[in-house]
Amino acid sequence: MIDVSNIRLREGASADSLGSAKPVDHQAGRKVNSAPRAALEPRHFLRMAQAGLFVSILMLSLAPLAVPDDYSVVDHILSEAGAQGVDGAWVFRAAILLTAVSVFSLVSMSDKVWSRRARQLLRLYAGGLVFLAIFPEAPWNGGVHNALVAWLHTAAGVVGAVAFILAAFTVWRERPPDQGMRRAFDWIVMASIALLPQAMLVLPADGILQRLMVALGYIWLLAESTRIASSITAVKPLAAHGG
Repeated sequence: MIDVSNIRLREGASADSLGSAKPVDHQAGRKVNSAPRAALEPRHFLRMAQAGLFVSILMLSLAPLAVPDDYSVVDHILSEAGAQGVDGAWVFRAAILLTAVSVFSLVSMSDKVWSRRARQLLRLYAGGLVFLAIFPEAPWNGGVHNALVAWLHTAAGVVGAVAFILAAFTVWRERPPDQGMRRAFDWIVMASIALLPQAMLVLPADGILQRLMVALGYIWLLAESTRIASSITAVKPLAAHGG
């Protein structure tokens, strides 16, 4: 019989170290890392939301290239690039849905920047974008379309526009007085959404006027995303020391 009483652990090893050793993948001949992967941090989701807005802008810029040649960026509004029965309309609709997802994402991370009312209004705005994509505009070329669907598109656009104006106004009221430039830009965005659609009724170049309004809205959202980024960065050191 083998006397096991004299068998000792190798120098430098201990029972505790053996018990805590990582499992070995015998087929690959290497240790398996059993530590859980780190979860995505809020800043990662914020960057994805910002990237979503930039990609949406790019897709909206390219949408006229996907539809028939008689579409004009000067005379036709953006939503007509996603009209019913139009080839290539998916580009506009996908861009609008991506914008909605990005706004929903920003709202989910903005509790330290926007009030509850502002967040609710921006959720309503994002929901309006979803309906804009689901219920397309009537085609500019007089093609066959569903009038009810076109009406729902218009209604969703009105609700979304009003929600955005009220959200921007709410954010303006909550801004510190020393943020003069941002407060002024809030009013520029609100005025563009309220007045440019009225100007489109009497002035030519509907497409240019609407694109100006939409561009200002995207700039506002991207500017606000930087505030959200600052709020996330500010609380990160506290979270790190809290554990």
